[in-house]
Amino acid sequence: MEDKPKQKVLLFITGGSRGYGTAVAREFTSKFLQKGFAVDVALLSRDSIGLHLTKEALVDQAKGSAVERFLSVFLGVVDLGDLNTLEKKISDFLSQFNPREYNQAFFVSNAGRIEKLQRASEYRSLKDFKDNFDLNVTSALYLTSTFLSYFRLLVEQPSSSKPAIWIVNISSLAGIQPMEAFSLYCAQKAARELFYKTLAAEEDPSQLKVLNWAPGMMDTGMQDDISTGPEFSGAVSFLKTLRAKGQMTPQDGSAAALFELLEKNEFKSGDHLDVYDHFPHLKLF
Repeated sequence: MEDKPKQKVLLFITGGSRGYGTAVAREFTSKFLQKGFAVDVALLSRDSIGLHLTKEALVDQAKGSAVERFLSVFLGVVDLGDLNTLEKKISDFLSQFNPREYNQAFFVSNAGRIEKLQRASEYRSLKDFKDNFDLNVTSALYLTSTFLSYFRLLVEQPSSSKPAIWIVNISSLAGIQPMEAFSLYCAQKAARELFYKTLAAEEDPSQLKVLNWAPGMMDTGMQDDISTGPEFSGAVSFLKTLRAKGQMTPQDGSAAALFELLEKNEFKSGDHLDVYDHFPHLKLF
């Protein structure tokens, strides 16, 4: 039985109540516990029930193992799209963590949603733009900056041969090329992509490393929204066909691929990496 953890890591995931956020939490937690590390998992979402289900899955996964007691899960029920309350809630949530306790910290910016797929020329309400960008851009970038400010001590006092802080932006092909009916989503993903590339350019990659990660076309709740999208969009039709044929990328497989990439640490900080380029076996179509 392990008496003392070899290291302690923090895994901080936005949108951790379901889908890919849950898959990443399960994969990373399992792998770090197998290494004999202590793991603190911090999950943010507005879905309290989903957060508790993810926590139960993580606890059940570790139950009965010699390192079960090395796992702690922290839940933050936060509406990331409500900028009026976000700053105070994030400040309160972060106050639970002492940066000096950790050898490494991982921030996975995963939260997001798709709304109102239509032609770019058809948006008429300023609220449509504001609501989408508040959640998918403004809060994501604010959370990243706030996380780095709070855990900057890890960068200043690295304790291993690998970077002390890892930032993963869950990106998409939509962040680097246009897709019909996805104009707002493409704009949001592109804005995030450039923010994280700039962050990478500003930081020493031996201390802080950034990855823009396109995890593949997965059957998450977002596909429910896409399935009602307009017929003129080739992207909508293609995704609906993949889903109907059961050819979407497994979330667990994509999460495992992400962990492997970070472990190998061979990419340039700020790179945009697509799961299909590096793990072609996950391309089921």
